[in-house]
Amino acid sequence: MSGSERDNPLSAGLLSSIANPQTLSGNFLAAYGQGQDAAQRVWANRLSQAQQAAGQAQQGAINPQTGEYDPNAFRANLAAAGPQAALAAQSSLGANQSISSDQLHQAQVKNDFINKGAASLLANKDYSPGGVMGVLQQGVAGGFLTPAEAGRQLLAMPQGEPIAPLRSTSDGPVLYPRRGRPRPGDESRGPQG
Repeated sequence: MSGSERDNPLSAGLLSSIANPQTLSGNFLAAYGQGQDAAQRVWANRLSQAQQAAGQAQQGAINPQTGEYDPNAFRANLAAAGPQAALAAQSSLGANQSISSDQLHQAQVKNDFINKGAASLLANKDYSPGGVMGVLQQGVAGGFLTPAEAGRQLLAMPQGEPIAPLRSTSDGPVLYPRRGRPRPGDESRGPQG
């Protein structure tokens, strides 16, 4: 062996391993089982971290003021979490789709309730804020509306003005009187009511 081969650590290590081969001592199957256990613990830890990242993405999709869940915000948050959340992405997106379907069903039930409530007010010719408030309270009590949704409906009502009966305009039926300047052509129709 030349001097340069002796000084090269790779050559020395290779020659040493050829001269003194490693042998497995003990039970090979036990060592293999321990390796599998270690690998399973690593994957379980990665899955746990991915589920935590997906949970943070879901938590970030909840509006702190209203408590409402936004599925699109969840998808954006999950994508922003990157590879860390990849292991939990499929199950999380499935759960998100289920939540979206539930929200769609709830929206349909809510719209049915609102339509029936408005029809009841119109049938009874009760255009008063108290009548509207009664319908909203029934919606909250029945679980059709959240208190935040009922509050938004109340804020949409004109303040200090009587609610006009349903009337037909060029834009379709209107329950509440329009505020502000009239649109062109509204002046020619005269008072509506």
